[in-house]
Amino acid sequence: SCALKELIVALKLVKSKVEQQLYLSTERARIRNVLRRVNTEGFFLEDILLDDEERRYVKEGDLVMIDPNGKKNKRFCFLFSDLFLVTKSAGTDSFKMTSSGVFPLERATLWDIEKTEEEKGEGKSFSLFMTPTEGGPPIKKFTATCNTEAELYLWLAKLHHQIKLNHQIFGESLPDVLAKESGKGLVVPALVAQSIEVLQARGLLIPDLFIRCGNSNVTSSLKKMINRGKVPDLSSQCLHVVANLLEDYLLALPEPLLTYPLCEMLTGENLESYRIMGEIKNPDESVPLQNQQLIEVLCAFFCKIDC
Repeated sequence: SCALKELIVALKLVKSKVEQQLYLSTERARIRNVLRRVNTEGFFLEDILLDDEERRYVKEGDLVMIDPNGKKNKRFCFLFSDLFLVTKSAGTDSFKMTSSGVFPLERATLWDIEKTEEEKGEGKSFSLFMTPTEGGPPIKKFTATCNTEAELYLWLAKLHHQIKLNHQIFGESLPDVLAKESGKGLVVPALVAQSIEVLQARGLLIPDLFIRCGNSNVTSSLKKMINRGKVPDLSSQCLHVVANLLEDYLLALPEPLLTYPLCEMLTGENLESYRIMGEIKNPDESVPLQNQQLIEVLCAFFCKIDC
């Protein structure tokens, strides 16, 4: 009995020391990250604010940028958890950048470029595309080359991972979002459900609900939180901000809810009204069930809005 008690006391002591070591290790990592972020911020000539508590330093290094005209320029790049920064040297440990060198990862798409046999000796490359803030298809911003295949894979792995972390909801396909939220028991994404709940409670009679823009900084901040898996309470937010979030989510869907074939039919020149009505009334084969459920929820909501 005494031996057992001594063993329990010893195990508790070991557990306490392990927990303390884990805490110290986590704290050291946090402090290193803060110092690295501050150090990087000190490199820039402009006032680039990198002191966001949730922003993490990930990687840095030289890349050769190829602009749309084929011109090559050597640049020094910094990758953070939510930003990719392209700078040019302005002296020892000093880097200069402009707004055109700041790429928020929440709007970024990465393409790994396959080389032809003739090009394989020239190093590897990838392209970064950005979705415009006002919506629309992604626009190619640059192509970057790496001297070695190992360096390419390292950049691609880091960029892919960070971009994915910033694309948890906005820009993801409807099935993928619903699969991530399967434990919530909803037939539509949680963002859609909460946005509609808030707007139905307080916004049905608000004029120009989806026409007027809310505070863009607040909207952007909320989108970052949502994309990182943190679902905020929208009940106290400006109704135009909530409407913007719902609209931005729908616009960012990679495929239309009615599917491309049905959309082409609806916008085609030779419209056969009886066929179109048949497709819409009996969409089981042409429109996935998840899309149908979201369309029904949206239509029921939009019918209640004061036009």
